[in-house]
Amino acid sequence: MTEQSASPGLATRINQFFFDDETPYGLALLRMALPAVVMFTLVPRWIRARELYSLDGSPTPLLNAYPGLENLFPVFSAPVAVALFTAMMLFFVTLSVGWMTRISAIGCCTLFTYFTLCDAVSTLTKHTVITSHVFFLLCISRSGDVWSVDAWLKRRRHPELTGTLAELPRSAAWPRRLLQLLIGIIYLGAAATKMHTPSYFSGDQLLFWLRTDLNSNNPLGDLLAFYPVLLQVMSYVTICWEILFLFICWKGLSRNIMLSIGVFFHLMTIFTLGLIIFPSIYFCLYLTFVTTDDVAWAKSKMSKWMTRLGWNRKIDHAPEPSTMATAPHAGWWTAAGAAPVFCLTLAAFLLLGVEAEHWMDLYGEHRPEGRYVLTPVSPERLNQLFSSESEIAVLDQLFSFELGTVTVGGTLADRRRTYELGEEAVVQCCFNPPHEDMWVEVDLHDAEDRIMIRNGQILPREMLRSSLVYPLSEAMSTGEYTFVLKVEGEEVARKRFLLTTDGE
Repeated sequence: MTEQSASPGLATRINQFFFDDETPYGLALLRMALPAVVMFTLVPRWIRARELYSLDGSPTPLLNAYPGLENLFPVFSAPVAVALFTAMMLFFVTLSVGWMTRISAIGCCTLFTYFTLCDAVSTLTKHTVITSHVFFLLCISRSGDVWSVDAWLKRRRHPELTGTLAELPRSAAWPRRLLQLLIGIIYLGAAATKMHTPSYFSGDQLLFWLRTDLNSNNPLGDLLAFYPVLLQVMSYVTICWEILFLFICWKGLSRNIMLSIGVFFHLMTIFTLGLIIFPSIYFCLYLTFVTTDDVAWAKSKMSKWMTRLGWNRKIDHAPEPSTMATAPHAGWWTAAGAAPVFCLTLAAFLLLGVEAEHWMDLYGEHRPEGRYVLTPVSPERLNQLFSSESEIAVLDQLFSFELGTVTVGGTLADRRRTYELGEEAVVQCCFNPPHEDMWVEVDLHDAEDRIMIRNGQILPREMLRSSLVYPLSEAMSTGEYTFVLKVEGEEVARKRFLLTTDGE
């Protein structure tokens, strides 16, 4: 056999990539984990469903921004909106446990997409768009074939099945492959966006994110903000990883490396940027890379550990499958009886959700005094909110004012408060965006507050950083000096430093 005939062609490899039979362990893990993460964000919104998603509140459908499409999908009354939202919560639970898996996935995909589009202000985010696509792919997958209530019911109907790997259901790999491609394409799109953002490569964008608690508390953000060069390195490493992920994440050592970097990257976004839901969703998506070989290896390792601990002695004495009853079971716990029970459970939860929201009466609709009424804003406060005459103080525009000696990629690499005669001092100030065109001046004052050197430059609105260099010649005497930052002639900040001789 020649080498050319031994190697499969491109069409054959593509066909194997998408249509090889496999047991859908990765999809089952994704099916179990993703609804739990999504519910973490949506359960608190259930009590506000009347306000956010119904005609009784103030919904903000995304399609209202597109003329001619305002009425493309309906906005329902409060009881209907609450009932549908309750049904979505139940579908999340049933999808996670794998009960009527495909119907549950369709319900999650349809209702989740609908409610996110109904509230474009707060519910619709980047991670909800990604999640909608994932739910759609779960709808057309066989994620309920293993590790699910559906699989358990099927085994009860066919007790002759022993549960060995050879008897487990197998299906084409293309739903899992499409989910993996979705991950890589999103990373590739994120890299393309970063390429058009100059402040990303300078580290400024990441620096501003680290120093804010806009998302949630980020314990490491303020600490890493003191190392701007490290932020630049991390920015370049991240964009290289995002570009390469789609091409080398599929198997072998490269898969393990790319996934390990991804787990570390998303884990760091929790501690540095305060993100929680977005990285959690990606941790769930990474489960699609779990293969049948991975599960077999994990089972083998677990069996060895259980043998060493003596936990499998009871399992060894379990009756053989051949001694079990072979007659099919009847009742609601079979696959045929699960559908009516599922419908009854759904109806019960709908009624329970509507009644619970009705009796909580969050908006006071059933009070004798009537609904709660918002307090009107005073005319003075209204004028203040809509006034365009207010200006941001110059001090509030200043982000940082630091001294050092070395810059890397335009960023101050070190911070100094002590210099030796003959060195050069680099003074760098950064401003918060947006800011107007401004004249930035940094004066060097001696110990008696006399100006020794005056230096400055124009900082246009598209730039955030100004760096000025000052030679500390040997003609200067040792002692304490001060750099004074002025913007448009107004003093904003001061930084003192000590000038010494060599060896002091």
